[in-house]
Amino acid sequence: LSHLAQRLFDEIPKVRN
Repeated sequence: LSHLAQRLFDEIPKVRN
């Protein structure tokens, strides 16, 4: 449960934009 959270946080800014 590391790459998943990191990828989510990395894709969050794209969706929150």
